[in-house]
Amino acid sequence: MSALPLLKNPYKLHHHEFARLKLISQRLFLKDAGINFKEVRYAYDETWPKISKILQEQGVTRTGKVPALEYQGLILTQVCYNLFLLHLIGF
Repeated sequence: MSALPLLKNPYKLHHHEFARLKLISQRLFLKDAGINFKEVRYAYDETWPKISKILQEQGVTRTGKVPALEYQGLILTQVCYNLFLLHLIGF
């Protein structure tokens, strides 16, 4: 099975707004590999505990923490999604 169809479908990169600069390498990697993705940013303020709980209930994160990469129901958190993306493009 070719990985190419996996590159065409949209991914969601969930993260805090303040982490945008920290995730620059992941965002550049996704763009460079031609992987379509949508950024979902969350404020890290007094609303975060409630949002974190909602994300846990939705299955976006087990721990209530982000970053996380979502693809068709598959949720990968932090370091795991880097390894997944490397494998996806053939490394």
